[in-house]
Amino acid sequence: MAARRQKTTVLWWLIVICVIASAEEQQQHALVNPTADQDLAQVDQQEMRSMVSRLESRVEALERSFESRVESLEGEVVQLRSNADELYDLMYKQIYNQKSQQAKLESELEIQSSLIDKLANRIYDHESEFSKITAIIQQSQSPELSSQPAQNKTEQNSTSDKLLHPRDCSDLPEDSPTATYLVYPDRSRSVRARCDMDTDGGGWTVIQRRDDIRPRKDFYRGWSDYKTGFGVLTGEFWWGLEHVWHLTSASDRQYVLRVDLDAFDGDQAYAIYTNFSVSSESDGYRLSVSNYSGDAGDGLEYGVNSTFSTHDRIPEDTETNCAHEYQGAWWYGSCGLSNLNGRYVSPGGDPRGIWWGAWLGLTHLMKTEMKIRPA
Repeated sequence: MAARRQKTTVLWWLIVICVIASAEEQQQHALVNPTADQDLAQVDQQEMRSMVSRLESRVEALERSFESRVESLEGEVVQLRSNADELYDLMYKQIYNQKSQQAKLESELEIQSSLIDKLANRIYDHESEFSKITAIIQQSQSPELSSQPAQNKTEQNSTSDKLLHPRDCSDLPEDSPTATYLVYPDRSRSVRARCDMDTDGGGWTVIQRRDDIRPRKDFYRGWSDYKTGFGVLTGEFWWGLEHVWHLTSASDRQYVLRVDLDAFDGDQAYAIYTNFSVSSESDGYRLSVSNYSGDAGDGLEYGVNSTFSTHDRIPEDTETNCAHEYQGAWWYGSCGLSNLNGRYVSPGGDPRGIWWGAWLGLTHLMKTEMKIRPA
């Protein structure tokens, strides 16, 4: 409408200019030719009105043409907007359906991974029972065993108990492959654990794993999840602080912690700590490590003697919620030098990602594994 009003104003000004120009032309003609005054006086007023009427008719015709063109363009714009809305709705539905299908596939994959773990555990249970039955049969068929010294019998019983009820992955037979097994951290109840039987002689009980594996696990969780553990042992997981406490609090075993780190560019590094342990839940699963060695740097330097932090439980001696700030959970101390339970993100320098500050600063890591075994 504003455009049409502007157009009408312009046309009216053109009419005025034409009338003024005509009058000036007649005046100039009268100055040149004195006799023109008489001719000008005789100009038919009706002819002037007729000329103005014709100009008005022309302006009205132009206005109608202009309005018609504007209406036509407005109709085309409305149609284009309608087509754009339909295209947007179609694309949105396609993207939503694709995301739904992806989420469904990831959920099914997680279920299948869990079923595989359960099947592996059942197989291991059957193998353990078979080994137990075999040992009983061999003992009943060997009368010499009854005459052996009590000390030898005790050692044999201890060895047999380790095979049937391994406390951690170091109790498994040396030729066992890297896989998921049943272990007994508190010596009474079994729990599934991933055993690394290849790295540096094997026998490692993996307590944490991050990797570029789908479906992705969310590690920004609360205290209860980190206490009992979460994730899939064939993918990303946190084994559970309660299990780690049961293992490392035993008086007859001293544990070593190994941290393996992989960067996105292919670089690798590791850190080893002796005398690794965590305290009970009542003490906040306090971290104890010493004697660092390796090539990754001491990323736990600030975490020594600090309690574990999650976004819903922070140490009493600090006012900063480092877990919330770094979107993870860790032995932060004064917000620490590492954040292995942060968000899994692409390479970058966001402190909410996975990083080991003593090695690559805030550069995000592609893969991490924390594992323990007796010294």
